[in-house]
Amino acid sequence: AGLLLTGSERHLVSLGVLDEERVALLTKNKSTLLMLAYLMTTLTANMLSTGAFEIYVDGMPVWSKLETGRLPSLDALAASFENAGLVPLTATREF
Repeated sequence: AGLLLTGSERHLVSLGVLDEERVALLTKNKSTLLMLAYLMTTLTANMLSTGAFEIYVDGMPVWSKLETGRLPSLDALAASFENAGLVPLTATREF
């Protein structure tokens, strides 16, 4: 969104992120794009302000920041997934 709003849309085409047709459509609708970016930022900020960080697998809680009072470390998160019955992709737990 930022590249389109600053007039750097040619970079999106040269990087292969978007084609010319989509860049033209987004360029014509910069005000809509700006509003969407604002709404997404506001939504993200509101979601983070609750302090919630919840992970569910098949409807069962795997990690809850609200219950533990902290964000998980990679080891704690891996152990939580293993406790939920998820098998790691590799035999070792190196991160």
